[in-house]
Amino acid sequence: MLLRVGADDLRAMAGRWEAVAGELTVSAACDVGLPCQASAAAVTAGNADIAAAAGALSARLRTGATRVAAANTGFVGNERGSVGTLDHVKQV
Repeated sequence: MLLRVGADDLRAMAGRWEAVAGELTVSAACDVGLPCQASAAAVTAGNADIAAAAGALSARLRTGATRVAAANTGFVGNERGSVGTLDHVKQV
């Protein structure tokens, strides 16, 4: 199976991943009760886990977007080089 993706599509995908990474925010936790209560401690721990997961996902999205953008730049450069090579072959 061959996957064909255009340079504009790759650029758009990288941009969208960057945008989504920027949208991953966790709002401040509401006051859930006294910190000595087990339920309040559980909610606080859950909120911390959610914030950590959102941060990790955001970092992965940004890394992926950077890699896709770099791959796209390499792809476009390779295509330009191929066009130059083929133009030279046609003239021979």
